[in-house]
Amino acid sequence: SIMFGVALTLVPERRSRQVLRLLDKTSKVLVMVMHMVMALAPIGVAALIAQTVGVTGYQVFGALAGYLGVVALGLTVHALLLTTLTVRYLTPVGVGAFWRAAWPAELIALGTASSTATLPVTMTVAEDNLGVPQRISSFTIALGSSLNMPGTALFQGAALLFVAQAFGVDLPMGALLT
Repeated sequence: SIMFGVALTLVPERRSRQVLRLLDKTSKVLVMVMHMVMALAPIGVAALIAQTVGVTGYQVFGALAGYLGVVALGLTVHALLLTTLTVRYLTPVGVGAFWRAAWPAELIALGTASSTATLPVTMTVAEDNLGVPQRISSFTIALGSSLNMPGTALFQGAALLFVAQAFGVDLPMGALLT
C-alpha cells in the first residue's frame, strides 16, 4: 500500500484523480462499516460475558475486577502523565483544551478498547475540535493507531499476569521482565 501510494503521487493528477476519488469514497464506506460494527459491539460483549459467567460462575467477576483495576490504573497513569506531558511540551494546544476536545474519542476508546474502532471519531475530533487539516489527520492518526499502542502493551502484560494467576502458574522474575 505504501508503494501504491507513492506511485499514485508520481502519476500526473489528471490520471490519478479517479483512483483518488475511488479511494476516498472507499474510505468513507469503511468508516461507516466501522460505525455499524461499533453499534453492534455491546451485544457481542454482553454475549461473551454471559457465556463466561455460564461456564465459570459469578466468582469470575472478582478476579476480573482486579484485572480491570490494574489496567485502568495503568492507562490512567499513561494518559495523565505521558499524554499530558506530550501535549504540554510538544504542541501549541493547551492541556485543558486538548482534553476537552479529545473527550469524545477518549470515551469511544474506553468503551471499545480499540484504537482502530476510535479512528473515525479521533479523525473528526482532530479535524473539527483541534483544527488539524484532513490531509494530516488521515495519515498520522491511521499510522499512529497501528504503530503507537502503549495501551495494548499494558493490556497484554496485565493479561499475562492475570491468566498466570488464574491458573496458579508462578512466573519467575526473568519471565516477568520479559
